[in-house]
Amino acid sequence: MRSRLHSYLPDGSGDIAITADGPTVYSPDLDPAVAPDGTVAFARGTAITLAALDGSSAGREYTLYSGNTDARHPAWAADGSLLFERTAVQNPGNPGPTPQPDVYRFANGAATLFLANAAQPAVSPDGNRIAFLRTDSRGIKQVFTAGANGVSSLTQITHGDTDATEPSWSPDGSTLAYVMPTWNEVIEVPAAGGARRRQHPERRRPGLAAESAAVARHPDRRSGSDPHRHRRLPARLRRPQHRRSVP
Repeated sequence: MRSRLHSYLPDGSGDIAITADGPTVYSPDLDPAVAPDGTVAFARGTAITLAALDGSSAGREYTLYSGNTDARHPAWAADGSLLFERTAVQNPGNPGPTPQPDVYRFANGAATLFLANAAQPAVSPDGNRIAFLRTDSRGIKQVFTAGANGVSSLTQITHGDTDATEPSWSPDGSTLAYVMPTWNEVIEVPAAGGARRRQHPERRRPGLAAESAAVARHPDRRSGSDPHRHRRLPARLRRPQHRRSVP
């Protein structure tokens, strides 16, 4: 059995398979993120892969980044670059401390460190802030935010006693949602920090962002041909090698 990403219209109709011949269900295509031009970035195995939202590249998916790392959780930044979580693969024959994830930025054909000790980046709707996870001094994963440069206005949003995960912005950028996997709950808090606004028991994913549980197609691509084909890789990512491998 194969695992594929699908896109659909906001009302649930118009189902399109945007990937094909992916890994088995034991290693599915995950974490889709849609760019304004219709390019979908997602995690396939340990690589970051690109596809077209209209399904025109199904079966011809493009490996953007791969290496001796585990790459997950892509997120498009306002400048068109791609942020993603990158974790070193631990050598089974040389056990040691568990590698910690970092957030990398891919632009102009290269991946560079963007945020150290950080995971699961999520860019605000206006592109001015980034939410991410970072382990606190107690070893607990907390939600933080920073400016678009990853340095300014660093703010710790959560201070809980159990891990947070999967931060997600509301469409207006005023609220952050995250998962508390220990209790199987989704929590909403002000994006600037503060007391909880809402708590959703028995939910496993935030539902605030446009791509919360699956990929939702852009309204202007409901019919007809899509000019943003996969073969037209954005110039900010294009390079002659057609692949970037980093040890």
